[in-house]
Amino acid sequence: MHIEIKLLTGLKQYLPDPDATGTLRHMEIAEPATVKHVLDKLSIPPDTPKVIMINDRQGALEDEVSPGDRVTLFPPVGGG
Repeated sequence: MHIEIKLLTGLKQYLPDPDATGTLRHMEIAEPATVKHVLDKLSIPPDTPKVIMINDRQGALEDEVSPGDRVTLFPPVGGG
């Protein structure tokens, strides 16, 4: 199935083509799939993303991903 993946800031290094412009990529993944499957395919450790969004709604590792979904992952944010 075809999905969109958006990796922000420090997670961009895990994109299939991290040197390309932007943070959004299209990718193919076998069905059925969860967010955890997406992370595995991109070699992202499961404890790395601190916020998971699926189509602009809060998600979790065990949530299923459907064709056309956009999965957005946020890394830990520093600051005070």
